[in-house]
Amino acid sequence: MEKFKCEPQEDGSLIVALKPSVEHELIRWVLGESGHIEVLYPEDLRRKVAEAAQKIWQRNSGSPVSFEFSMEAR
Repeated sequence: MEKFKCEPQEDGSLIVALKPSVEHELIRWVLGESGHIEVLYPEDLRRKVAEAAQKIWQRNSGSPVSFEFSMEAR
């Protein structure tokens, strides 16, 4: 596999397949895109991104929030 592979979708979005990397750097990159990226799989990475987003929300909003995790893509 190349470093990454992009597959344009009919709705204008892209599916990007990345070569395995250091997980925390990948999570930082996803979060840094401010909601413009959705992790489809693996499930473990999808869950970790959701948990990190929840922690950011709680820390910056001052109010607890509970996200329901789902493997179903939007």
